Amino acid sequence: MVKTPRDRNATFEPKIIEKGQTKLTGFEEKCIALYAKGVSLRDIEKTLKEIYGVKINKDDISRLISTVSEEVEAWRKRKLKPMYVFTYADCLYVPIKDDITTSKKAVYVIIGVDVDGYKEILGMWIDKSESSSFWSNV
Repeated sequence: MVKTPRDRNATFEPKIIEKGQTKLTGFEEKCIALYAKGVSLRDIEKTLKEIYGVKINKDDISRLISTVSEEVEAWRKRKLKPMYVFTYADCLYVPIKDDITTSKKAVYVIIGVDVDGYKEILGMWIDKSESSSFWSNV
């Protein structure tokens, strides 16, 4: 939530956001994209300052990322449709950052196709490498 300053004469004109605007356009997407690429909170804070010209507290960035993490967890626990006509299972390698190092990890994906032809990601898991034993646990 963006808090714009008020002045007695209502002459203050924000430069980055419009009057009455409470969110920075694309702000959340930029935070999440940077975090997903393994950028540290401190570096996200610096990058957003360069983009918007204002300091965004890393605690606020952390809160936003926590909210997204909660949404991901809710997605994982969602109820699936009772039937899928087809299911696809695949694994691809994606660079993932753990603390300080980046390494390619196996991302397991299962996609279901319902009776209307709609494709839906049923689940995603990350492991060090692809193995038949991992698939048998899914």
